[in-house]
Amino acid sequence: MTASIGWGEESRKTPRSEPLPADPTGQRLCEIFGHYPWNVIRADLPDDATTKAAWTTVSTYPLRPRVLWNQWQDANQLIGVRFTHDTRYALLDLDVGGDYCTAEGVAQIRAALETLGVTRTLLIRSSWSGGLHLYLPFAELVNTFNLAVTLKECLKAQGFRLQAGQLEIFPNVKAYGVQTFIEYMGHRLPLQPGSGSCLLDDALNPIGSSLARFFWLWDGAASHQDMDTLRHAMKIGRDNHRKRPKRRSHPVESWRHDLDLEITEGWTDYGQTNHLLKTIACYGHVFEGIQGQALIDYTLRIALNCPGYEQYCRHQHDIERKVTAWARAVEGYYWPLGTTPSRDTNQPKNTLVPFNQQQAEDAQYRIRTAYAALEQAGELPEQITARAKAIAQLAKVSQQTLYKYLSLWHPAHQEGVIAQLASHLDPDEVSFETIPESLEPLEIKELYQVRLITLRIVELKGEDNGMGRRLTLASHLSTEELEQRYKSAQNGIERGHYQLIWLLQSGKRTAEVSEVTGYSRAWIYEVVRSYNRQGPAALGDQRHHNQGHGQVILDDERQALLYQALQEEPPDGGFWNGRKVADWLSEHLDRPVHRQRGWEILKQMEFSLKVPRPEHQHAATEEEQRVWEKKSACSTNGDQSRPSRRRRAVVGYGRTSLGAPSHPASRVGR
Repeated sequence: MTASIGWGEESRKTPRSEPLPADPTGQRLCEIFGHYPWNVIRADLPDDATTKAAWTTVSTYPLRPRVLWNQWQDANQLIGVRFTHDTRYALLDLDVGGDYCTAEGVAQIRAALETLGVTRTLLIRSSWSGGLHLYLPFAELVNTFNLAVTLKECLKAQGFRLQAGQLEIFPNVKAYGVQTFIEYMGHRLPLQPGSGSCLLDDALNPIGSSLARFFWLWDGAASHQDMDTLRHAMKIGRDNHRKRPKRRSHPVESWRHDLDLEITEGWTDYGQTNHLLKTIACYGHVFEGIQGQALIDYTLRIALNCPGYEQYCRHQHDIERKVTAWARAVEGYYWPLGTTPSRDTNQPKNTLVPFNQQQAEDAQYRIRTAYAALEQAGELPEQITARAKAIAQLAKVSQQTLYKYLSLWHPAHQEGVIAQLASHLDPDEVSFETIPESLEPLEIKELYQVRLITLRIVELKGEDNGMGRRLTLASHLSTEELEQRYKSAQNGIERGHYQLIWLLQSGKRTAEVSEVTGYSRAWIYEVVRSYNRQGPAALGDQRHHNQGHGQVILDDERQALLYQALQEEPPDGGFWNGRKVADWLSEHLDRPVHRQRGWEILKQMEFSLKVPRPEHQHAATEEEQRVWEKKSACSTNGDQSRPSRRRRAVVGYGRTSLGAPSHPASRVGR
């Protein structure tokens, strides 16, 4: 079985090279009990051998094998060790005075252990006090935690009481430490000189205290263990430990226990009368089901008999009045367990509107108001981008906020809302009387919003039998004129608009027109609404009405003037760039031009910035350069075909986009 290594234990593992004692018996002691040298326990041997030793943990240094053997031989002190992640033994501690510290109790425990495959054990007296230690030796290493849970499950299942003073298991089932490593409990070493420990037979008679005989019996017992059965039992025990849910007490039982504890304690100081009377009345009403006068009598009787009443209660002269008040208060707030609550246990609703919700509602109101104002003035754009810009500007909201509420203004998202409300409204039932002045501002706002939507519904609503609405069209053109314009239209968008208006006026329903033309119902409603208001002028491609970005267009004359200007230095000196070209254009066009547009025009004219190569301040003059070139030519044995490596940078020649030759003195080239 593979042994797992606990967190923090790997670094504390005893090195294999630790020197062992020279005594063979000491070597066996260290091999079995010195497997984990950290956090050993020790105590001075008490003067009275029957008293408990004062154990302490030594955490400052590990206990090396030779030191362990030396301290075991010291009759003036007691030494103990702990388990690590794997072990060769287990230990059962049967405390003196417990139910199992007898020959019969030992026999019962041994019989229970045989179900796990543990068929041989070693029994010793732990000290002069008379307690017993039952050792379970194994011939191989086993997982410590799995062994601990298996022993615990086995003994608990067979009715043994696992608690201090009765029966304890070493190794114990420890918790898993998340923040810090948790150690197993330590136990004292066997047969230490002067400790009173000795070997016992089945009748609990001493048979010696030789450590060599202890290990001889140890080897015999270990060789007789059924390890296959034990390994199988350990697997089952670990699985059961993992699957077992944690027991949680019911809150009602915990409450009952707390009330009973407080009543049992009674008065312990002044100023506790009200609290205890309430506790007694609550217990009687909830858990005893007592009500009315019976609850008053019950509370009074219990209070008068509680400990400390006569000493600490300062309301003895009016105790009946206070008991009556608390009994009535408890009956009005609590109810007997298992019955229907006598009061409303729902929490009161919070009527405060969160700030974010207020902001959202205010933004939606301003969007609706702006939409209605633009629609009433006939200035609501048809195109989505232009419409969004106009509504956002009038409602004073951002584009991001506007697009959160598409159903308030976007035609493609208004269809569902309009259809839902239209199904519940009849145009004949809609009235447009003046809003009463007695309404609150918030009521006026909501009523105004509803009527705005209602107006649009009345405008578009028609009969619907599952094939869509039959929309009402204004009589701008006859059916024959619409058909003629549809067939003679040259533009695809215009032809589609005339087709859907012609089909609707011919008696087709919205669904049929949508299937034929491919337009959505929402867009058909928008086209019909625009046609009813503006007539044939609203049909066709309206994108040329959109406000686009102005572009700087240079005619031939201004382009020639710009070219001539580029041959000279800019007015402020330096070199031509996008900003200087934009300033020149702004001056000649009488309108502002962005610097980026100036650079684009400069590139369109196939000009590029030409900056002279920087020269060193101590560079040679042209005359000195010619002399150097002549000397270089002579050093190549008269090879005049080799060109000079140095060329002076000059501004490139070429022709502009207008066909004029570029000037070598120009500050801008192409």
